[in-house]
Amino acid sequence: MPHNSKTSTYLYLPIEIKVREQDAKLLLAYYAALSGFTVVIGEQLRVEKASMTLPQGIYFSKGYPNHYKKRLIAQIKNTGHHFVELDEEGLIIHDKARYLSDRMNPSLNSRIDHVYCWGDDQYDLIKNSSTPLTKKIFKTGNPRFDLLSKKYRGLYLEQGPTNKSFSQTILINTRFALYNSIQKSKTALNEHEQYMKRLFNHFIKLVNALSKSYPSLQFIVRPHPAENQLTYKRAFTDLKNVRVTTKGNVITSILSSDMIIHNGCTTGIEAFLLDKPVINYQPVTHSKFDVNLPNDVSVKATSIEEVKQMIDESYTETSPSNHLTEKHNKLKQYYHFGEAYAFEQIIHKLQQLPKLTHPQNNRKIKPTNYQSKSSNYRFPYFTEKEIHHFFKKLNQIERQNHSFHIQKLDHLVYKITKENR
Repeated sequence: MPHNSKTSTYLYLPIEIKVREQDAKLLLAYYAALSGFTVVIGEQLRVEKASMTLPQGIYFSKGYPNHYKKRLIAQIKNTGHHFVELDEEGLIIHDKARYLSDRMNPSLNSRIDHVYCWGDDQYDLIKNSSTPLTKKIFKTGNPRFDLLSKKYRGLYLEQGPTNKSFSQTILINTRFALYNSIQKSKTALNEHEQYMKRLFNHFIKLVNALSKSYPSLQFIVRPHPAENQLTYKRAFTDLKNVRVTTKGNVITSILSSDMIIHNGCTTGIEAFLLDKPVINYQPVTHSKFDVNLPNDVSVKATSIEEVKQMIDESYTETSPSNHLTEKHNKLKQYYHFGEAYAFEQIIHKLQQLPKLTHPQNNRKIKPTNYQSKSSNYRFPYFTEKEIHHFFKKLNQIERQNHSFHIQKLDHLVYKITKENR
C-alpha cells in the first residue's frame, strides 16, 4: 500500500527536452507514485534546485557530459541523495572512447549508485571498461520505448499534425543541429559540421522536390529539438503542402503519418517499432559521422528519384519475414527487450537502494520565473493539466481510477503523490 509522502522516498525526475523526454518521465512518475514514491518532476535546472531543499531521495539523472555531470554529482551527493542515471544518449554510441571519457568518467563513477542501460551495447561498453560500476549497472531499457508498445499506443491516438485536404502524410525528421543550431551560426565549420551542412542542404532539396511532385500529399518536417525551426520555415514558406513543427511527442506524428523519411534519427527506430514504413535518405555518406542503427532498420534511398519511386509504389514493409527478423535482431544488440517494461525494471531497482536515514527538512522552495533562452526553447511550458490528462489516459489503459495529488513547487516543477482513499 502506498505510504504517506512525508515518509515515502522522494524521486527526482529532471527533464531537459520536453518533446523527447516528458512522456516517458510521466510514465515512470505514474507507476512510481503508485509504488509509493513521492515524485518531483519538471525542467532539469529547477528540479535540481528543488532537490537542494526537499527531502533526501533518489536523483534520476538523464545523463550529462563530464563538465556538467561533475558539478551535478558533487551537489546531489553532498546533499545526501542517491544518484542514478539513464543516459538519454546511451542507445547509439558512435565514439565509444569519447563516450567513456566524457559521459562515464571513471573519476565520477564511484559516486553513482546505479546506471540503467538501454541494452547490450551500452552495458558491455561500460562493464568492460576500467570503472568501478561493474556491480552497479543494469540492463533495463528506457521508458521512451515502453511508449511504443501496443499497450501504450492509445496515449497517442488523437489526431496528429495532418490536414484532411491531403490524401496522405509523409513525416520527414531531421537531425542537423550541429549545423542548423538554435545557437548563433558559426562561420568556420569543422569536418562533422560540414557534413551536417551537406545533409541539411540535401534534405531542403528533397522537400522542395517532393512538395512539387506530389501536391496532393502533405509533408510534415519535424526538426530535432536543438535545431532552428525558422530556417526550415523560411525555406518552405511558399510550399502549401509542407508544415514545419516540433509540437507534441513524435509518436503522435509517426502514428498519424503514412511514411517516415530520415537520416540517422532515433525516430527511424521508433517508426520501425511502430510498424511504419521508414526510408533512410542517404544522398551522401561518411564512414565516421553516419549513424548506422536507425539507418539499418530502414530502407535506403540514395537519390530523390529513389524516394519518389518508393512513394509511387506506396512502399510498405512487406519484405520477407527473415528480413524483418534481421532488423529486429540488429536492434536487439542495442536495446534490451526484457520480459517486463523498462519502467517496471527501473522501479524495482530503485526500491532496492538503501533507505536514507537522515532526510532533510522539507523547506519551502523560493520560486523563480527566470529561464534562459536555451532552456525555454527545450522546455517552454509544463502544466498541471498536462499531467492530469496523461495520467487519466494511463488510468483508462489500466482500467483503474487512481487519484493523484499534484502540487506546483516552482515554475515548471510539480510534486506528485498517489492519493489514498
